[in-house]
Amino acid sequence: MRTRNRQLAVKTETTPGSIETLTSADVVCLIREGDAIEPDLERYETGEVQPYSSQRPGLVGRRMLGLAVSYILRGSAALATPTTVHPLLTAAMLTKSTVKSIAIGTITGGPFVDGETITGGTSAATGRVFRACSATPLRYIVLTGTFVTSEVITGGTSTAHATSSAGPTDGGFAYEPADSTFSGAASKHHVSARLFEDGFFWEGRGMLSNLILNFRNGHPVQVSQRLVGSFNAKGDANPFTLTTYPEQAVTPPRFLNTSLKFGAYSPTDIVEMTMTVETNPEAREDANSTAGDGVLYADYLKAYPVLRVEPAMVTAATYDYFGTLIAGTTFAVTWKLTGSAGSNWDFFADEAQLISVGAGDRRGLAVAPIEIGLFGIRNNEFAIWQH
Repeated sequence: MRTRNRQLAVKTETTPGSIETLTSADVVCLIREGDAIEPDLERYETGEVQPYSSQRPGLVGRRMLGLAVSYILRGSAALATPTTVHPLLTAAMLTKSTVKSIAIGTITGGPFVDGETITGGTSAATGRVFRACSATPLRYIVLTGTFVTSEVITGGTSTAHATSSAGPTDGGFAYEPADSTFSGAASKHHVSARLFEDGFFWEGRGMLSNLILNFRNGHPVQVSQRLVGSFNAKGDANPFTLTTYPEQAVTPPRFLNTSLKFGAYSPTDIVEMTMTVETNPEAREDANSTAGDGVLYADYLKAYPVLRVEPAMVTAATYDYFGTLIAGTTFAVTWKLTGSAGSNWDFFADEAQLISVGAGDRRGLAVAPIEIGLFGIRNNEFAIWQH
């Protein structure tokens, strides 16, 4: 058996914790070398005594499975199509929303503000503004109905209004942090996953994951995730036969000309950056579960997302890293990956704060190793826009 002959199939579960039937259509990406299979079979020692020093065999308790995988961030090459890895992104407790764009005339009383509800005066359609808007086009996340041309669109918070000059067009997809009770429409985060290794497979159900994005100058972005859920099955089976893998033909955008900004300041000498979205997935246990292993599905316990980067150290007059840390100042962080349509990725964090600043050296260049926490009040710690 060869460890490089690996393949991952993953599918969002209709009912959290209920295994989905996985087919070749659920192989969403090529995974990379260095992934790991982590069976977590709890061993229970009975502690039973007898008139001898010999010990009795133990038992197996809770059964869990971890699958650590990584892949290159690409895109769908179409504004109306989400990336094929969207089940993996939503398993990291992100929600996927459809973004639309609509051409508008002059804004009166503006700008439209990020997150506010807009309403069409003729269509009565509603949407949630996606990023503040002071000029055309207006981007929004679809809520209800469809906006039409030549109607007045009004912001519910800003009271800004403008007249549409065309109908809506495709604007990609937004991925934002989410909470869920895992019931009803809010339940679509858990995945069933099967990882093949040559002629053997491991399968998990009710799986959630963390999310780490690794950015390096000139390289495509490497996404790392550790799926955690119930150990559903294992056995002998060959990987699915595929002629090509999804998005394989799409050239991945690279971490170049990224327009990284801390507020209005553009740091320099950026070589590497990581974004960590930690959900701390762990078993949600229930001895009353009919599954027979005492596990309903994975649950989450979020920590605030963190960016780690080492920009060049500069004078305080240019950008005061230590003063910003001491003052507890908050600022926006933005950056982007430029590719083709459907494979552009923009990143937004509106309430970031330095949580750690160090002093370092990179081949004689003074650098400031920093950690930036991303905060929010309504699951708006960050937004990722695929477009």
